[in-house]
Amino acid sequence: MVSTIQRSRGEWSVNQDLSGIASYPEAEATAQPGSVHDRISGRGLVRNTMWNFGGVIFPTIVAVFSIPFLTRGLGTDQFGILTLASVVIGNLNIFDLGLGRALTKLVAEQFGGQKEHTIPSLFWASFLLTLLLGVAAGLILAALSPFLVYRVLKIPLAIRPETLATFYLLAIAMPSIVSTIALRGFVEGCHRFDLLNAVRIPVNLSSYLGPLLVLPFSHHLLPVMIVLVVSRWLGWAAHLWICFRAFPALYSHRSPKGAPLREMFGLGGWMTVTNLIAPILVVLDRFVIGAMLSIAAVAYYATPFEVVTRLLIVPGAIVGVLFPAFSASLVHAPLRMVVLFERGLKCIILFLFPAVLLFVGFSREGLGLWLGPGFVENSTRVLQLLSIGVFFNGVAYIPSAQVQGAGRPDLTAKFLLLELPLYLFALWVLLHRYGIVGAAVAWLLRAGVDACLLLWATDRILPASRGPVRRLSSVTLGAACLLVVIVFLPSLWLRLAYVSVVATLTGWVAWAHLLSPHERSLVNGWLRVRPQAV
Repeated sequence: MVSTIQRSRGEWSVNQDLSGIASYPEAEATAQPGSVHDRISGRGLVRNTMWNFGGVIFPTIVAVFSIPFLTRGLGTDQFGILTLASVVIGNLNIFDLGLGRALTKLVAEQFGGQKEHTIPSLFWASFLLTLLLGVAAGLILAALSPFLVYRVLKIPLAIRPETLATFYLLAIAMPSIVSTIALRGFVEGCHRFDLLNAVRIPVNLSSYLGPLLVLPFSHHLLPVMIVLVVSRWLGWAAHLWICFRAFPALYSHRSPKGAPLREMFGLGGWMTVTNLIAPILVVLDRFVIGAMLSIAAVAYYATPFEVVTRLLIVPGAIVGVLFPAFSASLVHAPLRMVVLFERGLKCIILFLFPAVLLFVGFSREGLGLWLGPGFVENSTRVLQLLSIGVFFNGVAYIPSAQVQGAGRPDLTAKFLLLELPLYLFALWVLLHRYGIVGAAVAWLLRAGVDACLLLWATDRILPASRGPVRRLSSVTLGAACLLVVIVFLPSLWLRLAYVSVVATLTGWVAWAHLLSPHERSLVNGWLRVRPQAV
């Protein structure tokens, strides 16, 4: 097979002899274990995806069972504050200037090549810079905390002092959280997802088990936050240790000198814009709800949001592996970008659609069993609409990673800059007229627009993937239309019948038309039951 990759006028194109595509299985089978070719091979990607999936599925299961105990133990208002703190912790990549993502790309490109000697300087430069940025972020939060607690958020008077102390504790944790982003990015660039998830699992579990262990002794928020802050600093130390395990040369080269700072900040500059705006678009609705309505409304909105966005653990696990693979493929196997894009997006659609179908179809019954009648009355429609938004959001993961992996992070940033004012206007209007249901509609519309823009960008900058992009875009739009219908079905029996018919028909269409013959043969191989020898 002959394949080359060229960039012209902002577009990546692959010139290839497609007859050589069949040689990939043989090439993957002969790749040396631990080599870069082995790590971006189908076998290596599946292995790393399973590690990523395991790293988030166990904490997610614990979260599902923990939230009811936390809502009852802390009360709706204090749980709403804890939710806001968790949102801040989960979106602090706005302060790393895009260095974590840029580090993943640069390390993945150079790992296994002729430039491995530059990797230690890349690591130390990114680590030290993000640590300083975390300190600055902590100081900013500490300075703004009184204003947020007493002026912005509608927090009951009785718990305002404790809430202020909670925000101060969160500021103390900021340096560890921000610099951990760079540490995690480095390990991902080395394709060592086994080490990464060996640390991720206990750190993420502590976010839920820690507060649960506090509840028998105290129902106040302050002890819960102390446990969370301590666990974050311990997780930071563990991430630093696995960086040395992933790349032992860091021991002998402990200087940031020689790091290609211009290239890092060139990539990181646009990624910073993305990291700044994307979390705002994700979490802004909760702060606006807290300011315009009440902190209890935040809980009724944020709880279904936190539940349904857990579905994104699968797209996240896949894209976490594919992003460094996209970057490495530009250097080592350009044709792989197209193959990985199509298969990755198919996997996400095939997982998300049936899962979201169940969420939209049976949100009322699920909320009633899980959280009681209060959440059924206030959160059912919110959960349905947010679930459809999550479907769009998950589909957007793959084109976003490919656009950035192809060296065009400016496009994702420009799209978000376009979306932000439109989303703010829609959020304000719809929240004012329809409450938290309006906020859910605004988030759904933004997620849909974002997915469309990213798929269009992939179509433009990587013409070799144009066919898969257009085909899978049509599949995504059709699936979303099927999901919207359920929102207007009031009866449980109608919804049950509709979900059954849609699941059956879409399953057949996916098998007969979405999967290629080769992919169907792979699935048959996985499902085939070998007869027992007599």
